[in-house]
Amino acid sequence: GRETIRVVLSPIGQRVLNYLSVINASGDDAEERYKEAVGAMREFAADAAAEIARMECGCRVRDYSGRWGLVYAASELHHPAALPYLRSVVMTPIPPEESADPHGFSTVAEETIVRTTAVDGVVQLAGQGHAEAIEALFGFLRMPSISKGTTSPSKVQMMECSGRTQRKEPEPQRIDLAHG
Repeated sequence: GRETIRVVLSPIGQRVLNYLSVINASGDDAEERYKEAVGAMREFAADAAAEIARMECGCRVRDYSGRWGLVYAASELHHPAALPYLRSVVMTPIPPEESADPHGFSTVAEETIVRTTAVDGVVQLAGQGHAEAIEALFGFLRMPSISKGTTSPSKVQMMECSGRTQRKEPEPQRIDLAHG
C-alpha cells in the first residue's frame, strides 16, 4: 500500500501554498483570488520569503514547475527580504544537461527559466531603489550562465509558449543607478 505523508504547514506556509494554488487559476474571479493571495503573502513578506526558501529546499531537483512557482512567489513579494533567496537561486550553478534529447526537453533550459525568474525578482527590487539588489545584478553579470546565456532566446521563447511557463511579455524597466 501507499504511505500517507502528513505535512503540517505554518500559517505563512499556508499563505504561500494558497498563492501557488491560484497562480495559474482561471475563471471569473481568478484575478481577484490572485491579488488576495499575493496580498496575504506580502502582509508577512519577510516570513514568507523564509518559508519559500524552506519549501524550495524540500522540492525535488527536477520539480521545475514547483521550484519556478516558489521563485516566482518570492519575486512577487516585492520585498528586500526575498533578495538573499533570489540571489542564491541565481548564483547556484546550472547542472550539466541531463536530458538524452535536449531539443525536446532540456534540463539546462528548465534551470535557466528558474534562474531568470529569480533575476526578474531582483530587477523589480533594483527598480524600487534597493542598493543591494542593484549590486546583485552587477554580480550576476560576472556569471557565465547570465552574461553569455545557456540557451538560445528562441528556445526559451518556444518553451514559454509551450505552456510550461506562462509569463507575460516582459515590461521594460528602467533602473536609475545614479541614485543609490
